[in-house]
Amino acid sequence: MAEMTLGVLIFGMLATATVASTNGANCESELCCYVQQMSRHCMSKSSAQKFMDLERSVSAVSETVTEDRYGKRKQQESCCKDVDVLKFEIEQLKDLLTWYKASNGKFYKVFKEWANFTTAMARCAQEGARLAVDGIRNTDTRSEIENLIKAGDDSTWIGLNDVNDEGLWRWNDDVVADMKQVRWLKYQPDDHKGQEDCGHYWKMVGWFVNDAPCEHLMNFICEKN
Repeated sequence: MAEMTLGVLIFGMLATATVASTNGANCESELCCYVQQMSRHCMSKSSAQKFMDLERSVSAVSETVTEDRYGKRKQQESCCKDVDVLKFEIEQLKDLLTWYKASNGKFYKVFKEWANFTTAMARCAQEGARLAVDGIRNTDTRSEIENLIKAGDDSTWIGLNDVNDEGLWRWNDDVVADMKQVRWLKYQPDDHKGQEDCGHYWKMVGWFVNDAPCEHLMNFICEKN
């Protein structure tokens, strides 16, 4: 269903681009504001609904430009969102479909790009996200997130560390970790040789959480609203 909606949406987008390029016209101020508001509003909806809303936005732009062809053009304003901007937003929504929406309403994705802990944090930030926190410390969603990690088939960084205060483990949103709620491997964390300050799910020991040197390279899982 999502693929069919996307196909219709892209067709509408291309048709709009053709009309716009033919007439050199922008949309009306009132409509422009509507499209902008619609784009922001739909970010809180399901992926399928987002595509439907953007499809309506593209259609609205197309209808306005078509009206301009028949001499009904009204005063224009620079606030108009053109088809290129809508296309960019559609690409963003297409990317969102590659993320898993958990029962807590947040989105998760395992990146199979071997990275150290610092790089993993930076990569999540580039995605408008952070290393996974809520989905792991919340016992209601933990199994969902762990299944994603296991599907990645390699050890995976999560948003947990004691870099700033040895022995005091914090989630990356600065919440102190309840150690009893973390599925630590037996006898962990042990800060082996005083060099292990970052938390990860360890494949070779049955997917328990372990502390490791932050410079080790592995998968990472990001979380965003």
